[in-house]
Amino acid sequence: MFMSNKQKTVFFTGVMCAVLIFTLAAQGNAAEYNLLAPLPGGSAAIEDSPEGFVNYLSQLFWFLLSAAAILALVMLVVGGVQYIGSAGNTSVLGDAKSRIINALLGLVLALAAWLILYTINPDLVDFSLVIPPINTAPTGSSEPTQPPGSGPASPSSAQGTAPATSSSSPTPINEGDQPPAPPPPPPPET
Repeated sequence: MFMSNKQKTVFFTGVMCAVLIFTLAAQGNAAEYNLLAPLPGGSAAIEDSPEGFVNYLSQLFWFLLSAAAILALVMLVVGGVQYIGSAGNTSVLGDAKSRIINALLGLVLALAAWLILYTINPDLVDFSLVIPPINTAPTGSSEPTQPPGSGPASPSSAQGTAPATSSSSPTPINEGDQPPAPPPPPPPET
């Protein structure tokens, strides 16, 4: 037997909560969850969307990093008081020294975790999860879709004038379900 009954109960309760959360999220109802106890410095309401979850994770990360720093400082103070109050007792003095060293190591470890992630890729601690939509070609077409006015078959290139788009800047990705703006009409010929 690998797990005790208490561990099995906790595990299956967690699985059921996860299934419930994913089921509610899959329904697509636009909802806003009001937190009973919001994180310090965080918002009291979380929207039911991937952006809301990412915002909550960001708030949780900074809260835990701040809590680690505060707890390390508290343990430094406790170790200092214990060191002063040891009165030459070597076992209490050794305990105080190890408490101070462990508090400093914990503080360095918490700050180094953020620094390592930031050094590898600053987006790892940014928590702005933006997934752009995928533009696919219609069924049966072998060419990728292009916004109007940017390809070789645009009306402006058919009349012998160059398209008005710049080749140095990438084509912006449309947000939401809005179609791209139509190209401006060609200038009248005189």
